[in-house]
Amino acid sequence: MAMCCPCCIGDPCSENRRNWYVNQMKTFIGIISIIQIFIFIIEVSLSGWVGILDVPSDVLYVMGGKVASNIAAGEYWRLITPIMLHAGIFHLVINVFTQCMFGIQLEREWGGSQIAIIYVVAGVYGNVLSVLFAPYALSIGCSGSVFGLFGAQVAYIVGMWRQLGDLQKKMLLLSLGLSFLFIFAFSFGVGVDMSAHLGGFLAGLVMGMGFFANKWDPNNWWAKAGPYVAFGTVAATMLIAVIFFWHNKELGYVEGS
Repeated sequence: MAMCCPCCIGDPCSENRRNWYVNQMKTFIGIISIIQIFIFIIEVSLSGWVGILDVPSDVLYVMGGKVASNIAAGEYWRLITPIMLHAGIFHLVINVFTQCMFGIQLEREWGGSQIAIIYVVAGVYGNVLSVLFAPYALSIGCSGSVFGLFGAQVAYIVGMWRQLGDLQKKMLLLSLGLSFLFIFAFSFGVGVDMSAHLGGFLAGLVMGMGFFANKWDPNNWWAKAGPYVAFGTVAATMLIAVIFFWHNKELGYVEGS
């Protein structure tokens, strides 16, 4: 799972370098990153230049930020649209850089369809947990999806562990450790939605164990039952969370029902 360093593929203006960049942008992660950058430009245009560093909450609300009361009122799309929104240029750069740095390489190994499913479902799952544990917060960002990719990577390494040599194990553990240190360093700031991060990671981990069950020892029961158990767990827990959400009077979501 080593990344290809762009410095090793030719001069900055060489055809190899141009082709390399084009190929990165043709991936699911590359495409969604471009869309997120474009949407951020719209955010800034609606909020003025001040929005480059800190997009006003009213703009994020209008563009689809996660607001639990609105979701309870039927605006279910707010479970998805927050993935495309960012609170400022630094928030955008950190998330886009992280998902491109690791996600594109994972996509080349796993395939675009698996990455897309993990990315979107982990993001939605994270927002569902955010609705439960941070119901009064306006939440945005693709961090839940990025954490989902890390969770799936952990599952992949677990499944591949018996097939790896000692050096590969050490390199993967080092890479994974540095990845977690980097992303967790930005998980404890003011206004960070930890419930969305945790939800995304757990969803990615469980889905990864389902997608990569074939990497396990064929004699292990998980190799056959894993996909059914994993995807069933994600679906069931999300359903339970939604039911709890709509029947919890303490959260105020059943008022007038």
